[in-house]
Amino acid sequence: MVLDKKELDRSIHLLEGLLKGIAFDQRINEREIDELNHWISHHETFRRHYPYTVLIPLLSSVLADRIITEDEKKDILWFCDKVSTENYFYNLVFSDLQRLHGIIHGILSDKIIKDEEIYSLDEWLNDNSHLRNHYPYDELVSIIDGILEDKKISARERQMLERYFLEFTNNDLLSAYSKEDVIQIKEKMTIGAVCAITPDITFKNHTFAITGQLSNNDKNSLVNRIQSLGGNYSHNVTGSVNYLVVMDTQSLLWAFEPYGRKIDQALALRTQGEPLVIVHKKDFLKALSI
Repeated sequence: MVLDKKELDRSIHLLEGLLKGIAFDQRINEREIDELNHWISHHETFRRHYPYTVLIPLLSSVLADRIITEDEKKDILWFCDKVSTENYFYNLVFSDLQRLHGIIHGILSDKIIKDEEIYSLDEWLNDNSHLRNHYPYDELVSIIDGILEDKKISARERQMLERYFLEFTNNDLLSAYSKEDVIQIKEKMTIGAVCAITPDITFKNHTFAITGQLSNNDKNSLVNRIQSLGGNYSHNVTGSVNYLVVMDTQSLLWAFEPYGRKIDQALALRTQGEPLVIVHKKDFLKALSI
């Protein structure tokens, strides 16, 4: 089930209000317990999405016997503050990602990507590093760093940037581009920069999928190493996967069209809000050596 961000915001605000209401008098009555249980039931389908991954088990455990101990009450009150802090950060990230989409929309509006627009976007990205690990921030940083490395912006690099902008912009809102324009541009240009930059890779209790040209022995060796570090392996890319490791960056599977099935699935999940990180093989192998 796709998690609607507006629904997330509404539900967290509701829970925040319930928890803060509880905090006012430092007591929880039967009606408040019923309301909290109702909140859990209503949001059960979102259990695998953060912050429900934390909220639902915590509340279910506390409310199981309908008796709230002092320590349990402190846990709820602590989480009340945490929800407020995390919700603020969520709103900040979500709002800034919306702003990023608006910036890109503006750059594309005249179908000309100017040097000053690229440099201004680079500056904006540097000033908003809190968006790291949120699609499409890492990918944009990677592409623009590569473009600006030699201090020269070629026509092909401009085309590549335009191609990438069109990948995650709502093309229906772009009046400057017809559907035929978008199709033609995507068919003509390929891009490989979809990996996170120097990502933080945690193995314990995290799930990995692997794509790329690997022998069975090589893949089995990587899977065994992941599992030895406390991680899990998935053959398929689903919402439960935390990392997709791309082991082959030279073949056509690494090209922007086609990505290859697993990379395509990962990108689709990320546009739906899943915190899935696409990892380059060099970063993955470096993490394995720790």
